[in-house]
Amino acid sequence: MRIVLIGMRGSGKSTIGKILARKLNWKYIETDRLIEKKESQKISRLVEKYGWERFRELETEVIQSLGNTERSVIASGGGVILNEENMKILKNNSITIWLQANILTLIERCGMDKNRPFLTDGKTIEDDLKTTLIQREVLYRRYADFSVVNEYKTEEQVACEILEHKICCIIGHPVAHSLSPIMHNTAYKALGLNYIFLPFDVTDLKSAVTSIKNLGIVGCAVTVPHKIKVMKYLDKIDETAKKIGAVNTIINLKGTLTGLNTDWSGALDALKEKTELAGKNVALIGAGGAARAIAYGLKQEAAYVTVFNRNKGHGKELVKDLHLDSYIPLKESTKLDGFDIVINAISVGLESRQSPLTKKSLNQKQVVFDIVYFPRMTRFLKAAKEVGCSIITGDRMLLHCVKRQFELFTGKRIPVEILEDAIC
Repeated sequence: MRIVLIGMRGSGKSTIGKILARKLNWKYIETDRLIEKKESQKISRLVEKYGWERFRELETEVIQSLGNTERSVIASGGGVILNEENMKILKNNSITIWLQANILTLIERCGMDKNRPFLTDGKTIEDDLKTTLIQREVLYRRYADFSVVNEYKTEEQVACEILEHKICCIIGHPVAHSLSPIMHNTAYKALGLNYIFLPFDVTDLKSAVTSIKNLGIVGCAVTVPHKIKVMKYLDKIDETAKKIGAVNTIINLKGTLTGLNTDWSGALDALKEKTELAGKNVALIGAGGAARAIAYGLKQEAAYVTVFNRNKGHGKELVKDLHLDSYIPLKESTKLDGFDIVINAISVGLESRQSPLTKKSLNQKQVVFDIVYFPRMTRFLKAAKEVGCSIITGDRMLLHCVKRQFELFTGKRIPVEILEDAIC
């Protein structure tokens, strides 16, 4: 995770960036200074000799060299937003903040820099800044996750305002497909809340958890493959999540990170839209974090749960931990006539067109549930529908999970209909 500051020359990116880096104990990076170091000359001299086009080429080279630099505050050049590819790199796993200031403030600050070349054909610095701001304002709005006005307050106050912003997120690998950001952000807007929800593709889990604490991120959703491994990096685990052995939600309360699990209740809510659960025989495919949560919920509802899994050790461990009914190797799941409900709780449909079962394994009396929601109609669900099964798509579980997470993050209730509209 990192912070990227965007905005006009004179908006305070350098000064505030250094303060943020100090407060977070992160690395400070200023792209303009990297260009000057690379070329061994000031930007004013560089532009005078080679023009703005050459400067933009060098800016791209510098940004590409940064890659996915973690735990850093990056102060970008004012025109970085003109290059879409540069912004894709900078926004990856970043909180992008637009520092705003009115034109008079910019003129006052930039008037001190007599050597900075103009960006337009304007005759005065006022004309140059006005024209440039008009050209760029729409792009700053497009790329910023949120904006902060840097006027009539100290740089220290602006930095504190940034760190006090209500940020929530999802961590996983991959997360580009996730519907959580659009649902959470739609709900925040509907209730007029000053929150924002961002996706972070995380491979270094320990570093990500530290960043959540440092940045004061209010709440975090956790998805594959981190639901079990994340537990060892948290300060507290609630009792239900302990029993399940997996976490899909983190709450940050004054720097104390507590892990919870809303997967189990989300799955039950989705299942109850189609069927009763007490006394039903359930075939549960998978033994990972989501499977553990679903198994826990089913057990609370007095269902009989049989675990099907490729890895014998993981499957038997789940049965033992949650006192389930039995384990059967996945390769023996060719006929499931004795089950009322069949649930796929592995991510096979997310990364490919594969299915954990063929339609020969199913019958039309069954309820079939796939927790994978991208694509919405997985190959597994298509096969079930062809057989005549009653199907439940993964987005139903997600909706109920997000509803509960939203309440935990904000303390507010949200109608599920608002979340449904967000992904229609």
